[in-house]
Amino acid sequence: VILMDEEPYEKLPNKDLFSQQKAAFQKINDRHPISHSLVISLSCKEVQLYNFVFPSMSEKELEEAISWKVKQARPFDLELEKVKYGFIKWTVRAATASTQQRVTVVCARSDTISKKTDWLSQLGLKTLAVEAAPVSLVNIKKFKHPLFIADETVLWLDLGAEESTLAVEK
Repeated sequence: VILMDEEPYEKLPNKDLFSQQKAAFQKINDRHPISHSLVISLSCKEVQLYNFVFPSMSEKELEEAISWKVKQARPFDLELEKVKYGFIKWTVRAATASTQQRVTVVCARSDTISKKTDWLSQLGLKTLAVEAAPVSLVNIKKFKHPLFIADETVLWLDLGAEESTLAVEK
């Protein structure tokens, strides 16, 4: 961590939470200007996660099957065109290979992402990526110690003040 800053705000009854977040970010950016690029992180409350299991199929077929399942799930009770989603495909070790493909799908409302990217671009900032907090712990693998045993079970825990994320990896 090179620099850490905080701008507290409270959810006020007569003020939009998104406006308060934007104002808080503006104050931080005024104190410590961000060069031009950043990554947006969506909280647990802003995404919906689904775990699907599919039979073995090509990548193109898998993408079509995921799209169909997301349409059926209707995240946030919206039509698919109002939802952005991405997926993580679980890999299976050769010793336990099966004909199933396991997929975790992360869905977010399009307007939630648009609001954030729009006001950041108004500040002259470019969004490089949008991460979802519940699955961003997957990226922490790069910090694993080389002495970890290949078959051990690892618990990744992000313990936060308002929300926490727990991931179990084997």
